[in-house]
Amino acid sequence: MNLGKKIRELRQEKGLTQQELADILFVTRSAISNYEMEKRYPDLNTLKAMADYFGISVDEILSDEDYQRQPEVSEVLEEYPMLELVLYGILLIVYLLKLIMDLSIAKHFLSDPYVILSSVEDIAFLLLFSYCIYASVHKVMDARLIGTVLVIRLLPETLWHLYNILLYYGSGYGVLSGLITESVRDFLLPLFLMTACSLFFFQKQNTNSGLVYLSVILSAGLSLYPLFNRNYYNWSLYNEQYVYNVLSVLSSCILYLLVVFQAFVLRKKRMQSKRNTAS
Repeated sequence: MNLGKKIRELRQEKGLTQQELADILFVTRSAISNYEMEKRYPDLNTLKAMADYFGISVDEILSDEDYQRQPEVSEVLEEYPMLELVLYGILLIVYLLKLIMDLSIAKHFLSDPYVILSSVEDIAFLLLFSYCIYASVHKVMDARLIGTVLVIRLLPETLWHLYNILLYYGSGYGVLSGLITESVRDFLLPLFLMTACSLFFFQKQNTNSGLVYLSVILSAGLSLYPLFNRNYYNWSLYNEQYVYNVLSVLSSCILYLLVVFQAFVLRKKRMQSKRNTAS
């Protein structure tokens, strides 16, 4: 019997409503509903409390199939909720600062498409990471959602560079080839690798996280390169553009740090679920 049916059966044997069981376990009624419909799996503490209340062991609640599915549909960093919230919160603050800077620049360059697109991008990422905080608070930041957020985060920057290529198309081979080289190196290649991570690790029950780490190392290196090469953009420490680009690099590195930790924890959970199933 799978987890959802088992919880429903145990609840009904006790004559409890979903709300009454939720009150006992200190969760919401919708959480119990999601458990019974198998949209979500309870975290370890809730599962232990449930087993204690019904007077059975955790193994009597979980089947072999549940052990395999549990890492995929439960919160990845359930043991580190504050770390996840803090990092997503920092990302939210970074994009809020970027939006403020973009709006300040927009006062002087209202017709500049770059400023408009950058402001729209900042707003989109504010909404994205606001949802990530919501998902973390409600313990629904699962593997599939992590992979989706990763691709969404990188996609607009890639579209931005494709827009540049189209904008300068016809400006001469030298300009166009330089833009294409920069776009492939700095954005299209990281996007390809991160998409591969999303599809073959976060979206699937895969225990090989090596591609994630390789992709992050490469992408982080490309993100950090301009900060250590002043000739690349001819930045000044007191230049507003330098501050703006530092914020961009900071947001990327925080996201990569979070992805590495999420991948590490998820791999450990998947390995544990396989051991539980084998035993």
